[in-house]
Amino acid sequence: MAKRTSSDDTPATWLVTLAAGAPIDQVTAALTAAGLSVTSSLDAVGVIVGTAPKNTVAALRKVKGVANVSPDREVSVGLPDDPDTW
Repeated sequence: MAKRTSSDDTPATWLVTLAAGAPIDQVTAALTAAGLSVTSSLDAVGVIVGTAPKNTVAALRKVKGVANVSPDREVSVGLPDDPDTW
């Protein structure tokens, strides 16, 4: 019988917002050590993007220099003249 994977173990994409003035290289290294597989860094806005299982998010939030960890979500601005933008 195949092992069933928990949703807490399934990798998801996370957006990590840095605290003001946090050194992105040091925070990136600490997040990697805490279990985040970094896929990109948006230096201009202080955001690191990566994948990790949901059960590692608490550890990611404890990394010095991290202001917030949130799941990546699809966002759309809609078509011109469309009243719904989200």
